[in-house]
Amino acid sequence: MKPFIISHGGDIDGASPVILCNMVFGHVDHALVEVSEVAECVKSFLENPESQQYDMLYITDLGLPKETCELLQNHKEWKHKVRVFDHHASNLFVGEYDFATVVVTDANGVEQCGTTLFYQYLKRKFPDAFLHNTALEEYVELVRQLDTWCWFKNGEVRAKQLGQLFDLYGKEKYIECYTERLKQVHHFYFSEFEEQLLEIEELRIQNYVAKKAKEMWKATIDGHPVGIVFAEKYRSELGNELALQYEKEVDFIAIVNAGGGVSFRSCNDKVDLGKLAKKYGGGGHKRASGCEVPELARISLLEKTFPGIEKIERLKENDEN
Repeated sequence: MKPFIISHGGDIDGASPVILCNMVFGHVDHALVEVSEVAECVKSFLENPESQQYDMLYITDLGLPKETCELLQNHKEWKHKVRVFDHHASNLFVGEYDFATVVVTDANGVEQCGTTLFYQYLKRKFPDAFLHNTALEEYVELVRQLDTWCWFKNGEVRAKQLGQLFDLYGKEKYIECYTERLKQVHHFYFSEFEEQLLEIEELRIQNYVAKKAKEMWKATIDGHPVGIVFAEKYRSELGNELALQYEKEVDFIAIVNAGGGVSFRSCNDKVDLGKLAKKYGGGGHKRASGCEVPELARISLLEKTFPGIEKIERLKENDEN
C-alpha cells in the first residue's frame, strides 16, 4: 500500500500523522500546508496524473471547505480512497461525509486532536504495526495534551517541550528524527542533547515574552477588549502568558506576524476564538485559533511604511535554488 498524506504544516499535530504513516508504511510522500492552502492542494492532487501511483489519500488536522468535500464525495475514483481526520469544532460538518472522522471530544469527555484520531484508525487497520509500542502511545498523548492545552492544566511540561523541539528542528527534520526515535525506544524520553537545547530555549522564551509584553497594544474586536502584539515566534507561549498576565484587562490576545498569520489565544471562555477566526478566513479551537494576514494588508503595510513606494510585487523563487 502506498498512501499520500496532506496535513497541517503549522504545528506538531499536523506533523505527527506523517510520523505515524512512516512507521506503518516506511517513508511516505506528504504535503504540509496551511488551512488556506488545503483546497488548492487537494484539487491539484486529484488533477495530477502522478496521483495514480497512490492507493490512499489521508488528510489530517485540516478542515475542508464544503466545495472540497463535495469534490471528493463526487469523484469517481478517489471517493473510496480518501480518509479525513479532524478535531476542530468549526469543521464538524465535514464529519457528515462518509470519508471523514471529525471528533472534538470523545465519549469519555477526552479532547481529541488530529494525531489521536489518525492513530486510533491506524491501530484498528494495521494492529501489528503498533504492538507493544509504549513509547508511541506516550508520544501521541503528549501531542494531544499540547494541541488541546490539557498540558497546562495537567502540569505536563514535556508536552510543551515537544512543541519547542518542533520549532527548533523544523518540520521535516522533526519528522525524520522522531520517526526513527519512536521505532527504537520502549518509553518516550528526550535525549541529553535535547534537554540542553530545551534549557537554553526556555531562557530565550522568557526573555522574548518579557520584551513583547512591553510592546502590547489594546483595541476592541467584535466588542471584546483584546491585547495585540506583533511577534514572529513563540506564539503559543507568548499568547498563553500574556492572556494570563492581562486576564483582567483583555478577553484574548492576538499575535500578528505580517509575514505569516495571526494567532488568537485566551485563558477563559469569554469569546469562542474558533468562531472569531472563521470570520477572518481561519479556524481553530475555542481558546486557540488563527487566520492568515491578507496579501492586500501586507501591501498596505509596505505603502504606509514607505510612502511613494512603487511596483510592489512578489519576487518569484528561482527554480534552481
